[in-house]
Amino acid sequence: RGHLPVVLREIDAITATGDIEAPGAIAARKVTYAKALVLTGQAARGLALAESARSSVCDTGASPDAPPVLDCVRQTISILDTSMVAADVAATDRYLAIATQFFRQAPNPVLEANLELLRLRAAVLHTPTDATVAAWLEKLASAPPTGLALRSTVRVLLVSAQQLQQNHPGPAAQLAAQAITLSASLPNETGGMDQSLLSLWRTRIAKTPASSDALRGLEAALGAGHVWLLGW
Repeated sequence: RGHLPVVLREIDAITATGDIEAPGAIAARKVTYAKALVLTGQAARGLALAESARSSVCDTGASPDAPPVLDCVRQTISILDTSMVAADVAATDRYLAIATQFFRQAPNPVLEANLELLRLRAAVLHTPTDATVAAWLEKLASAPPTGLALRSTVRVLLVSAQQLQQNHPGPAAQLAAQAITLSASLPNETGGMDQSLLSLWRTRIAKTPASSDALRGLEAALGAGHVWLLGW
């Protein structure tokens, strides 16, 4: 729900379970933690942790020509997502190429559909124009997300809008407007990064003053001094 300090605190409190827990589950938790670190402005630490999680399930000692294990494919897609949250274009390109090669070796229609959305999102990160934004939003509209995918999509659109707002305000507003539209299907919630950003973008699009409550909520989620607190 966008309560990032809670995510970091709760994962810190989890006791290692040794051989009881599967490597894929441990890696998935590390990536969740890594994404929360990136969102709170700790990009280098977060990306390093995400790469550690990926290596733990990808470096199996198998032949380079062997099809990748499923956990490796999933974690590669996860770190690709995390790289885009960090706005790290070089890392985004690297993991996009790795994931594309995986699917040449072992096609997986479901995960490839996820990769296509990430590819379109990467194009927006590279070249934020009306055309790249329209292509991404059109693809999202062709298969409307539900459940956790809906929450994730709203967050991704908001994060992307934040990344673009300073230098590309037009595309940023388009992405935020779509996040606001999709958020109508989410449960009623208060606080956290997501609800704070939704509130702030509603006021920006409506050209009304930013809510002080929303700004306080965003500061509580991201930490004082975060770059996303500026400009409202």
